[in-house]
Amino acid sequence: MKKLVFKVAQKKEDSLLPLLKEINKISCKICFELNKGIVAVENVDENMLDTVIGLINSYYTIISVDIDNTNEFATKTNDTEKPTTSEPELPEDFVRKVGNEYIDNKISALCKSVYWSLSKCNATEKELGDYIQTCISKISMRYSKNSIIEFEIGDVVEVDFDYALPGELYKKHMHAIVVSLFNEEQADVIPITKNKTDSRDCICFEAPEDVIYYNDYFTGGSAIADRTIRLRTVRFISVVGKTKKEFFKKLIEELPKAYDFRKEYIDL
Repeated sequence: MKKLVFKVAQKKEDSLLPLLKEINKISCKICFELNKGIVAVENVDENMLDTVIGLINSYYTIISVDIDNTNEFATKTNDTEKPTTSEPELPEDFVRKVGNEYIDNKISALCKSVYWSLSKCNATEKELGDYIQTCISKISMRYSKNSIIEFEIGDVVEVDFDYALPGELYKKHMHAIVVSLFNEEQADVIPITKNKTDSRDCICFEAPEDVIYYNDYFTGGSAIADRTIRLRTVRFISVVGKTKKEFFKKLIEELPKAYDFRKEYIDL
C-alpha cells in the first residue's frame, strides 16, 4: 500500500500522544496536519492495514479515506514490448558491487531474477519489494545486536514472520501466542488469525474474556494450533496482550489434537 490519506474530524481530548505510541509500533511513515484535518500514512504494510485504520478510527472520526495504490512500474511498462530473450540484458549499472566476488555474483543473480520477474512474469514492484525486504530483515536479525524484548509464556506477541509465498499462512507482521520456551533464543508460538473459527485445528477466543489485549481495537480471533512453529525470539516485535489462565490451559490441552495425522492413513 503506497499511501492512505484520512480526512478526520472531532479530535478527541489528549488523543495524539497515545496514538503516536501505538503507531510507533508499526513500520510506516505518518504525517499529521491537524489544522487541515488530515492524517497521511505512507509505506504501510498490507498486513497491518486493518490495524492502522482501526487505530486512526479509535482516536478520530474518519470522514473520508483517499487510497493511492498505483503501480508505477506497471504504468510505465504496460504499453511497452516485453523482452523476448531468455537471459535478461541488464544495463551496466544495474548490478551493484560490494567488493566480494562471491557476494557480488549472488547480488547479480538476484537482480536478474527481479528483472525477469518484472519483465516476463507480471510481478508487481510491491510484491518483489516485499521479498527483497524479507532478505534484508533476515540479515539484519541475524547480525544486528538488537536486544530481545521481554515476554512470558502465555503472552500475545507481534511477530515478524517475513513475507510468505501465496497460500501460506504467515504474514509479515502477525500476532501469536507464546506456548513454550525451547531455550534462551527460541520459543514455540501459535499464530493468530482475526477469523473466529472453532475446530480441531483452530481454537476460537474472545477479548477480554479469554485474551487481554493492551489495545481495545483487537476483539478476538482464532489460534491456529496446527501452524504452531518454533522461532528465534529476535522476531518478536512487541507484547500486545496476554492470555487468561483458563484459556491458555484449554489451548495447551487442544494443541496435540491438531497434530493427529492418523485419519490420513486410515486405509493403509
